[in-house]
Amino acid sequence: TYRYTVQAGDLDTNGIAVDSLSLNTTTIQDTATNTLNTTLNSVGSTANVNVDAIVPAISSVSVPADGTYVAANNLDFTVNFSENVTVTGTDSVLNITIGSSAKTAAYLSKTASSITYRYTVQAGDSDTNGISVDSLSLNTSTVKDAANNSLDTTLNNVGSTANVNVDAVAPTISSVSVPADGTYVATNNLDFTVNFSENVTVTGTDSALNITIGSFSKTAAYLSKTASSIT
Repeated sequence: TYRYTVQAGDLDTNGIAVDSLSLNTTTIQDTATNTLNTTLNSVGSTANVNVDAIVPAISSVSVPADGTYVAANNLDFTVNFSENVTVTGTDSVLNITIGSSAKTAAYLSKTASSITYRYTVQAGDSDTNGISVDSLSLNTSTVKDAANNSLDTTLNNVGSTANVNVDAVAPTISSVSVPADGTYVATNNLDFTVNFSENVTVTGTDSALNITIGSFSKTAAYLSKTASSIT
C-alpha cells in the first residue's frame, strides 16, 4: 500500500492519474526469486478522484471613494475572493484605523464571491491623511470553497485610502472677544467677536448673540464674518 498526502496547492479537477511503479533500490521477488514485472495492470478508475488543495484567497479589497466623510456617513468596503465561497456566520469584521483609533467595519452583505463591510462614522472620528485597512477577522464565521478549503485571510490588492478622510469633529466656539472696558452711551457700539476652533462656512445673516444689559435681554446682531469668526 502506498500513500500520498495532498499538499497545499495541489489541483486536479478531472481525475488524477496512476502512472508507474518505481522500485528504486527495493526488490520484489516471488519464492522462486523471480523479480516483479512492474507493469501496472487493472488500475482502478481515477476519473473522479479529484484534488483541490488551493485555498480561496482575498483577491482585492474595494474601498470607499475619495472624499471627506462626516458623522453618520457610511464607509463601505468589499472584500473580493479568488473563487466562489460559502459563508457561514455574520460576525466577521474588517479592522480599520481612523486617525490613531482602531475601528471595525461590520458585516453588511455577501455575494457568491465577496463580503461587504460597513463602518458608520461616529461623532469625534478624525483622519486628515487617509484611513487605513488593516486585517480581516473571521471570529466564529467561516469562509470556505466548494472543496471545504478555508479562506486565507491575508488582504491583497487593497484599494488606496490615501484620500479617504474623516472629519466628524464639530467646530466649537474657542473664544468670544468683548468690547473694551469703559462706559458706553447712546449710539455707541458694543462689538463682540465669536471665534471658532476651525474655518467654517456661514450661510445666512440672522444669527444673534444674546446679551443682558441691566435686567433686560438684548441681542447683538450679525455684523460681519471671517473664515473663522463672526462679529
